[in-house]
Amino acid sequence: MESASTVSQEPSVDKVTQASNQKDSQCASSNATMETLSNPLNTSDSTEFVATQASEIDSIVDLNLNSNDKNRKKKDRHLAQALKTVLNSMNSLSTPEEKLAALCIKYADLMEENTKLKTAYKQTEKRVTQAINERDVIRGEMNKAVLTRSRLESLCRELQKQNKAIREESLKRVKEAEDKRLEMTNKFQNTLSEIATVMQQNSEKNNKLRDDNMDMSSRLKNVCEQYELREQVNGAQVVKLAKQIELETQLCDAKLAKATMEISVERETILNEKTQLLKEIRQYQT
Repeated sequence: MESASTVSQEPSVDKVTQASNQKDSQCASSNATMETLSNPLNTSDSTEFVATQASEIDSIVDLNLNSNDKNRKKKDRHLAQALKTVLNSMNSLSTPEEKLAALCIKYADLMEENTKLKTAYKQTEKRVTQAINERDVIRGEMNKAVLTRSRLESLCRELQKQNKAIREESLKRVKEAEDKRLEMTNKFQNTLSEIATVMQQNSEKNNKLRDDNMDMSSRLKNVCEQYELREQVNGAQVVKLAKQIELETQLCDAKLAKATMEISVERETILNEKTQLLKEIRQYQT
């Protein structure tokens, strides 16, 4: 009996999950076996009865082996082996009543184990359902994460394109500003060179006018000396010479005034150009 109980406890919860649809048919087969065992209690040859039952069990096993379901075949073989073990263990009992009592006890144990297995199956099925639901939730979250990652990758690519365009535009503007700065610097240098040239030319003109004035003064001085000498000789010639000197003096004054005016005009023009250039430089710097 102990060996039969040990063999009957071998099916695991995983096997019960695979063979849950076969429990009812197996229970019906067990009930039929009980009814068959209860009928020959009045016979005297218990050994023949056991052999007959073993033969019937072998025939059941042979029929079940023709099934295509490997799990069911394994389960049926296990059940047949357990029944054989139970029937063989009953050979040690002397009376049919003892055999029936032992068989009832074994049947009660099997029913209790079946109840436990059904409870374990329901709990396992509940855990499997919960795991499936959690898997579906995780799969949905994973799909959302994949979609979010795809959107983020698209946004990153678009942002990289925008950053590249902004960087190129900034470099272009910096280059244009640098070119403009160089152009203004060259223009400023050229203007300063022109102003320096004009000032040099004006300085040369002023020096020339000064030399002319000094020469004119020297000539006037000589004329005055000659006039004084001639005045002593001829008064009429002195008057004529005085007029000539006066005319020459007026002519020199006119030339000097004209030269002074030209210098003033040129100086004012240079100052205006310099002021305008400084304004342009300040505007560019701001």
